[in-house]
Amino acid sequence: MNDGVNPYAAPEHPGGPPMQNYGAPGQRHGEVHGDVMMALLQTRRWVMVIGVICVIFAGFMCLAALAMLAVTAAPNMSELPFPPAVLSGFYLAFAAAYVPPALYLMRYASAIRDLEHNRSQETLARALGHQKSFWKYAGIFTLAIVGIYLLVIVGAVFTGFMAAAAR
Repeated sequence: MNDGVNPYAAPEHPGGPPMQNYGAPGQRHGEVHGDVMMALLQTRRWVMVIGVICVIFAGFMCLAALAMLAVTAAPNMSELPFPPAVLSGFYLAFAAAYVPPALYLMRYASAIRDLEHNRSQETLARALGHQKSFWKYAGIFTLAIVGIYLLVIVGAVFTGFMAAAAR
């Protein structure tokens, strides 16, 4: 009873190509659906909060790095296991690592705000592009940290074996 019709094919729109707008009835073509807008608008505040917190943490880390540099100038600092200047460099590096995700999140929140006024697919694509950049950075950063941990663990095990062999 198959009349040559594919039962899995999308239904044809009478008088033309299939409809492309999957939004709510009465919604203009290419306009972002209301449920999508609501979810993004509810997310925007939290995205901005996390972005601002990243900037604040980066600022505190810079202050901590400066404090460690000030400690370096104090007398009797040669007795510390780690030179404060080295720790200061680590703090500055981590402060710098906090800046890109903060910028990506703040740009994402800003693009969501723009989407509130201009519900176009292009504005949505720009917002999601900022979100993609954040997650790409977070993924690369996470992989780098895991790699550093693995190197430290392998180095510690190797050092332990070398110390045991030296006895």
